[in-house]
Amino acid sequence: MFILLPLHVDVPQERYPFANWLIIVVTIGVFAIQVRDSARHRVDPPSYTGQSTRNAPTAAQPSEGELEPPRKMSAPGITGELMLNGWGLKGLFGYMWLHGGPLHLLGNMWFLWIFGNAVCAKVGNLIYLCLYILLGVAAGVIQLCFSSGPALGASGAINGVVGGYLVLFFENEIDCFFLFWFLLFIVIRRFAVSSFWMILFWLSWDLFGAFVLSGNSNVGYFAHLGGFAAGFAAMLALYY
Repeated sequence: MFILLPLHVDVPQERYPFANWLIIVVTIGVFAIQVRDSARHRVDPPSYTGQSTRNAPTAAQPSEGELEPPRKMSAPGITGELMLNGWGLKGLFGYMWLHGGPLHLLGNMWFLWIFGNAVCAKVGNLIYLCLYILLGVAAGVIQLCFSSGPALGASGAINGVVGGYLVLFFENEIDCFFLFWFLLFIVIRRFAVSSFWMILFWLSWDLFGAFVLSGNSNVGYFAHLGGFAAGFAAMLALYY
């Protein structure tokens, strides 16, 4: 089993990515409200199978993404209000601010910090903020086209940011952390690799999950793919 995490991207920033910082703060704030609502209803927060490092043995990716909660559970408060559950605008614009637990939140915000700062600094704060929201909506639409279950999480939008990053910085390197373990055998490495190859690896896993594991997984692989495609296309339209 192994974990593969990005640590740093080799991208000089042309401006402060205030919009990305704002998105992270708001997302954490919404999660705090989720926790409060859950405590008020005296139930545990919705339980999800995803973790911030993906279910081993796989590489970590942005999110565990739009995950389906147990259908017998009624999500309390803001979670139930903003969860993607059908074609309502509230869900399409709201689900990307919700998370299923601390690890889900941490994994998504880690990827958003690393890739979002670079993209935001490149395109500008206002464009980035609008783009992030639209990418989340696009990911939600694709998810609804392929799955009828309720969903939440920022990973669709974040995969869109990663898709945009690939267009802008495909030659730049990503500094990565690698951990492999089997029983008492442990290997730890830190290495740098081209953005193209690292993102291609993540994309390949999403394609495998969408078309092979989709029926047996709670991870929203189609939201990942939809967000990635939307981000890739949007950045091509803006810069090429």
